[in-house]
Formats: sequence, structure tokens, C-alpha cells
Amino acid sequence: MTFTARRGCYLPSGRYSKAKVCRAPSASAYRNAFGMFDAKFPWVKTYSAWNEINHKSQPTFKSPRTAAGYYNVLRAQARRGKFRVMAADMLDTPNMSRYLASFRRYAKGSPKLWGLHNYGDVNRRRTTYTKAMLRSVPGEVWLTETGGIVKLLPSFKRSPSRAKARTKGMFKLVNRYDTKRAGMRSKITRLFVYSFFGANRTARFDAGLVNPDSSPRPAFNVFKSKSRKHR
Repeated sequence: MTFTARRGCYLPSGRYSKAKVCRAPSASAYRNAFGMFDAKFPWVKTYSAWNEINHKSQPTFKSPRTAAGYYNVLRAQARRGKFRVMAADMLDTPNMSRYLASFRRYAKGSPKLWGLHNYGDVNRRRTTYTKAMLRSVPGEVWLTETGGIVKLLPSFKRSPSRAKARTKGMFKLVNRYDTKRAGMRSKITRLFVYSFFGANRTARFDAGLVNPDSSPRPAFNVFKSKSRKHR
């Protein structure tokens, strides 16, 4: 489970809204809100404090200290044995390493669980940021959101066949780093593909394994076959 900015904070122009409702909550406000959420949903046992903290759509974009503060709030609760907490859920963008280094200065303890959305590496057929993350942090890295993109305007025009090929590459990448390699401080231990259901043709973003009517796309059969070889 993770938390994120509300709808409407990230504007179509690509700017972040300065409206009061879009500002990052204080650590105390976050603590209070989380307490209410946890009381209502006690069955949630794993948390990421904030989604894609280094992306410009989030109020944490320019403040690793704020993001670390949210992690510290959850860490204090997790030490009571209630749940597990992911330190930082990153997006594989050029600011990732710099942001992560600053985040670690403010994060308490020695986190051993980290998250990465490596859409860029998977869909641009590279390993740059995945390797950078594995070199930088100790313990486990979960690919908490990734997959072969069917469509993402303006970068990727709609192509189910390209998504199929990138889904194959995604598993190849995971297989390469599911154990610690030379120069790496962590390994990939979990993979979460986003998403199962695809969007209609007018949507800006679509990474679904199946169509909105549940009919399988080419990438689905790759996922079905490859995932059987993993726990």
C-alpha cells in the first residue's frame, strides 16, 4: 500500500498545482491520517510511505527530507511489529540517484527494503537506473510498478507488439538481478506488473496485459509463461 498526491495536483501543462490541497502534509498530519487509515485497514501489512517521491507530479519532488519524514513516521509504527515499511519508492529518472542520496541522509535507521518503478529501463531497453539503485541501497529492491508500455504519449505510440517485446525484456532484467552480483548492494526480490487491465484507445497511458474487455494482449501470454518460472 502506498499514498500519493490527489487528482488534480498535476496539471495538463506538466506543472504541479500550488493549490493548498496539493501541498505536502506535515509529518504530524501524515501521522494522524495514517493512524486513521491503519485503524480502518489493519490487514495491510506492507507500506510504501509515498509514491514516486522523485517525480514532479508529487509534492515531495523537491524535498527528499519531506519524503524521508513520512518514512520515519511509518518506521516508528513498524518497529512495534505491525507491518513492514518500504523506505523509498523511486521512479527511474535522471534525478533518482541524487534524490536517493539526500533521502538517505534524513531517513532513520538502516532501511533494507526499497522500491523502484523502472518503466524507463524496461521500455527503453536499458539497465542504467535499475543498476544504479541496486548499487546504492542495501537489502531488497522491489520493482513495485513496471511493465511493457502499450501507449504513453508523446513518447510511445500505441503498440501491443512493442509491449510484448518489452515484457520479455523485463523478465530478462529481473532474472539478471534476482541475486546479488558484483558491485551490487541489493537484489530484486519482487516484481509487480502494472497493470492487468488496459485502457481504451483514447487514453494517454496504457500498460495493460489485457484489453478493457478482458481479451488477452500479446504481452499477457509472455507474462503467463515467464511468471510460472518464478515464485
